Amino acid sequence: MSDIHGINIRKIVFPVIIVLLVLFSILLTREHRNAISQIENEKIQSVRKELEAIVAGYRVVSLSIFENVISRPDVAGIIYRASFSAGIEEKKRLRKRLGRILNVHYGHMRGYNFRQLHFHLADNTSFYRFHKPSRWGDDLTGVRATVRHVNNTGEIAQGFEEGRIINGYRYVYPLEYKGKHAGSVEVSISMKAVVEILRKLYGRDIQFLLSSRVMREKVFSSEQDNYIRWALTDDYVFDHELPGTGFPEEKLTGSEKKNILSKISQEKPCTFIIHTKNNEDLVFLSISNFESRPVAFLVNQVDNSAYRSTRTNYTVNIALLGVLVLLLAYLAYETITTQGQLEQLVDYDTLTGAYSRNTFLVRLNEDFEKFCRYSTPLSLVYMDLDYFKEINDRYGHAAGDRVLKEFTEIVKSRIRATDYVGRVGGDEFLLALPGTGVEGGSAVVHTIHEQLQTATGDSGIEIKCSFGVGEVHSDDRDIDKFIERIDNELYKSKKSGRNHVTVVR
Repeated sequence: MSDIHGINIRKIVFPVIIVLLVLFSILLTREHRNAISQIENEKIQSVRKELEAIVAGYRVVSLSIFENVISRPDVAGIIYRASFSAGIEEKKRLRKRLGRILNVHYGHMRGYNFRQLHFHLADNTSFYRFHKPSRWGDDLTGVRATVRHVNNTGEIAQGFEEGRIINGYRYVYPLEYKGKHAGSVEVSISMKAVVEILRKLYGRDIQFLLSSRVMREKVFSSEQDNYIRWALTDDYVFDHELPGTGFPEEKLTGSEKKNILSKISQEKPCTFIIHTKNNEDLVFLSISNFESRPVAFLVNQVDNSAYRSTRTNYTVNIALLGVLVLLLAYLAYETITTQGQLEQLVDYDTLTGAYSRNTFLVRLNEDFEKFCRYSTPLSLVYMDLDYFKEINDRYGHAAGDRVLKEFTEIVKSRIRATDYVGRVGGDEFLLALPGTGVEGGSAVVHTIHEQLQTATGDSGIEIKCSFGVGEVHSDDRDIDKFIERIDNELYKSKKSGRNHVTVVR
């Protein structure tokens, strides 16, 4: 069989290139995911820092308000007496006095978005809500961790916390009177104010989602009507005072909604991004309260041009790689197919389907080597069609071709799968019978000869053939000597009148 080196190399190279391209596509996908992850992380960090900057700024202002306006002996004295000595009527008079002292200041505070100025007694009882004066006397121990912390430790407490009326970032300070703990005071900014500031500063839609469970646990029953069910799930609500929902739920696809709900239902803090077909990103920033419990989300609707650009580049690159892989796969297929066709042309005689001379000799040499190594029997038959020139001259070359095909078919029909026949000349053929001695070979040839005597193929021409049969011997020093010896037997058949079988034993 022939070795077409160039095609064989391409047969190997094409699959290797395809594998490399597939590996490259995997690396490209990994790089794309890393790029998207980096974009998402940067966007989340940006949104988080925006919120933290506002919260930190108000923390500074609240401390200034506390130190310059609230932390004074007359105010602390009122809270101390209300905590430890005053009865109900006395507390009412102390509340009115506290209101007269700080009402003007509270008005100024509201101008800076501080909605809540709330005093608490040492036992965590609400004493005066300047944002809701009629609500007082309720125990905050179970609902306000910041108040409980300050009154238990005397330390400042800061952070997001749900309230009985308002949710926001709370800055709660201890009050002392003559060196003794008197109670606490809260200067807070509501989430409504935070959202409105973020909207003005960054010009985008933002919404605050609060856990429905937290709302039911913390908010006064009479105040729960201030919250509206979120369109995607009953698990979250938003404050009706905040206009809009932060993003249009009706424009979200089913898969986008499903993706949001699968992430937002997790118990632990889960900040994430949803890339929408609406060409916008939804950044869900998880907010935990003072007790580190995730209770809310700040939803930012931001531009996703960086994501779209990265995604588009990746899609184009993957598409190009896909086209290249398909093209190379097609070329590899064509190369392999062409190689098979060329091998067929080189290895086989196109007319008869018998092996070509070179291919036959290659196989015969392999079997000759087996004889030399293992003494495996090998018989060889030299065949030459008789009067073939006369057939061509009388009936034409087309008829001669049909005769050659019919002859080859008859030979193939009488041999084993391990035997093989080759066309070594115009009307000359060699038949190899591996594993067969001369007796067996002679029997095969006589069967073929008898078949030829009665054969009437499509050509309608009688086929005559002379045969030389022999078995390889140890005296045959090489394959050429072996073939030459069998050729001599064929010559004897020709001299004997043709259409004859001569066997050398």
